[in-house]
Parts: sequence; C-alpha cells; structure tokens
Amino acid sequence: MDLQRGYPYIMSYVRRVLISQEAALVAGLSFLLYAMFLYGPFIMYTVIRTLKFTWFRHFSSVDIPEPIDIISASDEDKTTWKVVKDNVAVVAIQGRRGQMEDRFNFVSDVERTGTSVYGVFDGHGGESGTTAIISILNKNKLTVANVGDSRGVLCDKDGKTVALSFDHKPNQVKERQRIEEAGGFISFTGVWRVAGILAVSRALGDYPLKLNNLVIAKPDVLTFDLKELRPKFIILATDGLWDMFSNEDAVKFIEQRLHEADFGASDLVWAAYEKGAFDNITVMIVTFGENQFGNG
Repeated sequence: MDLQRGYPYIMSYVRRVLISQEAALVAGLSFLLYAMFLYGPFIMYTVIRTLKFTWFRHFSSVDIPEPIDIISASDEDKTTWKVVKDNVAVVAIQGRRGQMEDRFNFVSDVERTGTSVYGVFDGHGGESGTTAIISILNKNKLTVANVGDSRGVLCDKDGKTVALSFDHKPNQVKERQRIEEAGGFISFTGVWRVAGILAVSRALGDYPLKLNNLVIAKPDVLTFDLKELRPKFIILATDGLWDMFSNEDAVKFIEQRLHEADFGASDLVWAAYEKGAFDNITVMIVTFGENQFGNG
C-alpha cells in the first residue's frame, strides 16, 4: 500500500522530465551526481566550489587545490579503504551491504591559509542521492554543515561529548510537519521513510522526492569556538557506525585508543560491524594537539 502511494511522486517526476524545459538541467544534475560517486576524490572539490561559504571570500585570491587522491576512478569496485595522513585517519568498509556507497575526502591546511575541510558522504540507490557531513576548520572556528544522517561529534578538553550535527529523520516532529505540509507522508517499513521510499528527510540528489520539497537539501550549519572547547578530536561517520554506537560511546571508545597508529578508527569500524551493523561503515578521526587552540 505504501509503495503504491509512492508511485505518484515517481511518475510525476518522469512526466515532468519528459515534457518540461528543465529536462536538460535535471539530466545534467543526475549525471553529475552519478559521476560524483564514480570519482570519489572529486566530491569534496565540487562541494567546496559550490557551497561558497562566506569566509572563503577572505581567500578569494587563493586557488583551492585538488583534494588528496584518496579514491581514484580505478578504485570504484573497492569495498574497503584505510587512509592515515598526519592528524587524520579514515577507515571505510562495505560491511554487509551489497555494494559500497560511502565516500569521503579531506583537504588539510588549504594553501597554508589555516583552513581545512573534512567530509563524509553516505550514498544510496547508486546515483540517486547522498547524505553529507562536512566540517570546515578555519583557525579557531569549526563550521559543520549536515544533510541527512551522517553525523559528527567532538571530544572536548575534559573528555565530554559535543554533538556537531543532528540527524534528519522523517519521524522527527519538525521534519514530519514539513513533509506533510508539502503534501507528502511518512510510513514505517523497518524504518520511517518519506513516501515509503527514503529513510532520511534531507539529502543531496533524490530528485523524484524534491519536486514538492518532500526531501530538501538545505543543511543545518553549526559553528563552534575551538578556543573554548579545546578539542582532543572529532569523529565524522556514516550511519553504519551510529546505528551501533551512541555519540558518547564512540567518543569514549576513541579516547582510549588515540595512541594507535590510526587513532582507533579501525577498531571502531570493526566494533560496529561485530555489533551487527548492516550498512556501509565509514569513520574519519581528526585529532588536535593539546595546546593547538590555546590554553584556555
């Protein structure tokens, strides 16, 4: 019944693409999103260029470099990645899912401006869409933009957990109200879904559900004063981790393993897998020096 109710949204999309003047634009954007998933390392480059965060205007004379070549086109069939570079470690596994749709990237200290960018993306439905959790470090300020249910957390100087983002789920009161006011519905089929289809209420892509704004791409953007928090590390991860670990448990887990070569990223990923995680799992750990942001 729910699936049948979801058909009008799909058919409306197909009909609009075939007859509207926007057909070329929709096709082009769909192709772009597909290319993003084939060419993982260029995702962050595209996002940086597109988002145009206000503070980047201060560096208008600086060319943004290509991101580190973590995932190349020839790696599209890989199911596991592990990258450790300076203060950043990333581990990603396919897990029990039929295909690997997680992606990640980071650019540290862009052109020695004191700005670094870190991102984790959880794709769904092949070229259909993706979540995004993007963290931008500019000297003592951390800006976090989130769409979907990938999540970020921070461990402060006292070992306390600070949420950097909040998931966008269809059953949340605010999200459900927005969806229903747009003429849509949510239903429960294992998890709550928009129009019986998508398990997140905000995402990049997913154009059939964007026609009436049932799913939107508007991010929540939060900023944090790192001179006040003086963090030990942050964790950015896809929901494959958060389905198994609370924010606090993940922080405690990593805090006990910062001495390891990958800051405990591998242990955390496989701990989530052993707990029964079904989804792809990607964990990025970014560590900070004890006095990097001052002594308080």
